[in-house]
Amino acid sequence: MPRPILTTALLAASLVLAVPTLAAPKTAKPAAAQTHPQGQPENVWDEFQRSQNKLQQIPNSKLQPVKHLKAKNLIDEWLIYTETDEGISLHTSIIDKNHTGTNVAALSIRKTQSRLTIRQQFTWQFNEKTQTFTQRITDFATSENDAPFKQDPSKIGKTITSKARLLRWDGKPDMLELTDQASGEKQIYFKLDIDEPPKTLN
Repeated sequence: MPRPILTTALLAASLVLAVPTLAAPKTAKPAAAQTHPQGQPENVWDEFQRSQNKLQQIPNSKLQPVKHLKAKNLIDEWLIYTETDEGISLHTSIIDKNHTGTNVAALSIRKTQSRLTIRQQFTWQFNEKTQTFTQRITDFATSENDAPFKQDPSKIGKTITSKARLLRWDGKPDMLELTDQASGEKQIYFKLDIDEPPKTLN
């Protein structure tokens, strides 16, 4: 049975709520005080963080692309988590089987302790011949420092076309690579499974 999109949206929201806490200076928070996203089991967040650390250590030679990606391979929940000295970036992408989707991006800056959340709804198409993934934005809104979301009509209708690759590690499809055809920007998403810890950790 397909997982309801609401469940994943709630997970994305809980991860966004966790970003301000995670973005605090590392020296300011003792290890014993580590918190987890509200409403989520500790092991899910711990497993995800460990998986991110593990993935950063994988040599490129260990990542093998799927030769021919199909539209059904995209239907899942995907996540990027990046932490630097400047702050934290968390991006959740939900690709649903009815050719709609949701992107939630949360940015937290350590120096200013400011937060920006971007929520984007889209429809999508995948061309299996050219292996290109096209998103058309149907709603775009932002929130600064937990203020109410403000819609930006200028973004609605914009299309983004990316070359898509599914990357396998140890025979498991764990990562989705999207390369924007206009800018050349590349993003690699980690496959997020709410019901089961990432198989790459087994």
